[in-house]
Amino acid sequence: MRIEKLTTHIGAELFGVNLAEAARSDDLFGAIKAALLEHKVLFLRDQDIARADHVAFAERFGSLEDHPVAGSDPDHPGLVRIYKDENSPRQQGFEFDTTVAPTRHLSLSASVAYLDSKFTKFANASGLAGCVPVGGVIPAACTSLPSQGQVQDLTGKPNTFSPEWSGNVGVDWTGDIGSSGMSWALNGSLSFISSQYVGTVNDANPQSLASGYALLGARLTINGPDDRWSVSVFGRNLANKHYWPLSVYQPLGGSLGLNNTVFPGSTANRVQASEPRTFGASATFRF
Repeated sequence: MRIEKLTTHIGAELFGVNLAEAARSDDLFGAIKAALLEHKVLFLRDQDIARADHVAFAERFGSLEDHPVAGSDPDHPGLVRIYKDENSPRQQGFEFDTTVAPTRHLSLSASVAYLDSKFTKFANASGLAGCVPVGGVIPAACTSLPSQGQVQDLTGKPNTFSPEWSGNVGVDWTGDIGSSGMSWALNGSLSFISSQYVGTVNDANPQSLASGYALLGARLTINGPDDRWSVSVFGRNLANKHYWPLSVYQPLGGSLGLNNTVFPGSTANRVQASEPRTFGASATFRF
C-alpha cells in the first residue's frame, strides 16, 4: 500500500489497495484504519467491490444503521444504493475559503462557492403540479401545453436547492478590558446566496424560484476572568431581509380549486417563513 499526501495537514490517496480484500484481511484493514486516523480523509479510486464486501468492510468500523430516509439495500442492510443515470444533474463548481489575521486580536475570513448545476438530459421530467389530473381528467388549462403538461423537458435547467453563488464574510475582533482579567469579543458576519429553486419537487416551477438574499449578523461577548462566565448580546438578520428557503405544494390543491389560477400548471404554494430581524442575549457560567 502506497500513501500519497494531498495537503500539508489533511487528506491522502491510497494506491495498491483493494477494499474487498481489506474486508477479509486484518492486517490490511489495520493499515487503512491507521492511515485514516493519521490523514483524516482518504481517497481510494477505481474500486471494484461487491455489495457484500462493501458491507463487510464498513462493519469493521462498527455496526451499520439504516438511513432514515433513503433506506437500505433489501439484500444488504446498512448499504444505501445511490444511482446516477442520464437524467441525473451535473453538479460541478469550486469553493474558496481564506482567513487573514493582521494581529492576534483581529481575524478576517471569507468564503465563496460557485455551483454549475444543470440537467444535461431530462426530457421526461414531471409536469407542473397544476396539471395533475383531477378525477382522471387533465385540467382544461393544461391541454394546450406540450404533452398536456404531464411531462416537461428540464434539459439545461438547474437542480433544486442549487444556488449558483453562495458565501460568507466575517470579522472577529477581541481585546482585554484593562487588567481586570476580563475580555471582550466582537463578531460580525454577512452571508449571501443567489436565487435558486426551493421546491421539494424537481419541476422548475417559476413559483418555487426564490430570489437571492444576504443576511447580516453580529454578536458582542464579555468574558469573565479565566473564562468562567460570559454574557453576550446578538442580532440576526439585522437588515430584516425577507426570504423563503423552502416551498411545498398545497395538498389537494386541485380539489380545492387552487390550480391554474396564475398560469397553466400553477398551484398554491406554502412557503417557509424567514426569520425576521432578531435580537437576543445569552449568558454562560462554567462550574
